[in-house]
Amino acid sequence: AGARPAPTTAARLAGLGPAERRTTLLALVRDLAAAVLGHASADAVEADQLFTEQGFDSLTAVELRNHLATATALTLPPTLLFDHATPELLAAHLDQRLLDAPTGGDPAAPADRPAGDTLSGLFKQACESGRVDEGFALLQAAAALRPTFASPRELAAALEPIRLSKGETGTPFVCFSSYVALAGVHQYARFASAFRGERDVWALPTQGFGTGEALPASFDAIAALQAEAVTRTVGDGPVVLVGSSSGGILALAAARHLQEQGRPPAAVVLLDTYMPRADSPFLKFSQQMLGGMFDRESMFAHMDTDRLTAMSWYISLIGEWEPGPLDSPVVLVRSSEPPVPAGLSGPLEREEWQSSWERAHTTIDVAGNHFTMMETHARSTADATGAWLGSLGQDS
Repeated sequence: AGARPAPTTAARLAGLGPAERRTTLLALVRDLAAAVLGHASADAVEADQLFTEQGFDSLTAVELRNHLATATALTLPPTLLFDHATPELLAAHLDQRLLDAPTGGDPAAPADRPAGDTLSGLFKQACESGRVDEGFALLQAAAALRPTFASPRELAAALEPIRLSKGETGTPFVCFSSYVALAGVHQYARFASAFRGERDVWALPTQGFGTGEALPASFDAIAALQAEAVTRTVGDGPVVLVGSSSGGILALAAARHLQEQGRPPAAVVLLDTYMPRADSPFLKFSQQMLGGMFDRESMFAHMDTDRLTAMSWYISLIGEWEPGPLDSPVVLVRSSEPPVPAGLSGPLEREEWQSSWERAHTTIDVAGNHFTMMETHARSTADATGAWLGSLGQDS
């Protein structure tokens, strides 16, 4: 009863040729995916279709990851289904991981070591002890050792978005991942699920958060890279740029870049974005916000050295910033609950914690706090966004 099922998976693969191994692993992925989604059989899971288009969101993606980790005895990241976006691609990845794994165990599993004996551990300790600034100084020193790029042409590969929803009646969305350590396309999975069958929803990863990726040498460099990715994804047609949390800053920068090229977006949606200012209410809760990230690490992404140093780099790079004039309508969809249950010294007035931007054409309050409005309340956040676009005549 206590035996791990992994030897059974390994035994099923032993002696098989490459094609048979891949077929066996694809069947495993489809069987487990069908079980997570509640389908009667694996026939309901298409091998070459995106997981996100087959009903997976951030929570069910983690559930499937957990089942696959148990079945293969591999250490798998929470973002597995977003990094390998179809059952076929995922089966190929698992095959290679199993081939690379020595008999003694999984090479990707972290070695036993004290919790503070890593950059992530040291940063977490700094945050927990109220020494956030010193923690960021440590990250920034490490980030300065990483390679940078000054223009998109310097990168070996283009920035590739992933489609989270498919539809033809609404203006497509391109969503910008935040520049925090948990950043990634997964943060839009539940939000995008509300638009399936209605509109295409694409999500862009943030350059520099992947293993070995170069960081932008300037804010203009990342704006140019992401604006180029938007154009490559949707062509010359209308597009709505969406940014959750700090992803809204990147969306605004890309919108400005596109406008300068004569192709302004149809609209910009800011989802609880705090503008990077010295008087931002966000700064009052920075320690609590970082605590929220650590609490969600097991669900979304491991906060490794690449992610943490990228977060520090972007925060320093952007500093205090305000976009130039924008022709596109902008909505701020913000949380109606404070990021922490109570203030640092008692109840807070709304202006002491709520996001705001005087240049937004419309401000809409939705259920949830900074985190839960994109998690538990993601559907109501999506509904508010869709209704606003409808009021502009952007969608039927």
